[in-house]
Amino acid sequence: MKTVFADANYWIALINPRDDLRDRARAATAQVGLRLVTTDWVLLEVLNYFADKGAAVRLTAARTCDSIRNSPNVEVVPALRNDLEATTALYRQHADKEWSAVDCHSLKVMRERQIDEALTHDHHFEQMGFKALLR
Repeated sequence: MKTVFADANYWIALINPRDDLRDRARAATAQVGLRLVTTDWVLLEVLNYFADKGAAVRLTAARTCDSIRNSPNVEVVPALRNDLEATTALYRQHADKEWSAVDCHSLKVMRERQIDEALTHDHHFEQMGFKALLR
């Protein structure tokens, strides 16, 4: 079974019917034998994205994040205190980039799990040396 990292813009595209990446995200989801890894930090980023979209959309996003956490095909890496320290170190180490703290944490998780592909459109993942599958 192939393992790929699922970034926030993948989850956002699945939730938002008007998202430009929706068709690509759905096609990726339809792949048989795909195991996803994401993080609590990514799911917080998803919730933050929908924060100002109204109550109904906020509830949909929250229910989707609950489903993601309960899915047998998705590993959600929990947020831990030592991750904040390691992520801050990566953030500091790559001060010349525009990578967010969540991007740096994703980099850390992908390296630890030896994942080289991400369901994302974010060019930062390519800068990190990974394949961005939604580009």
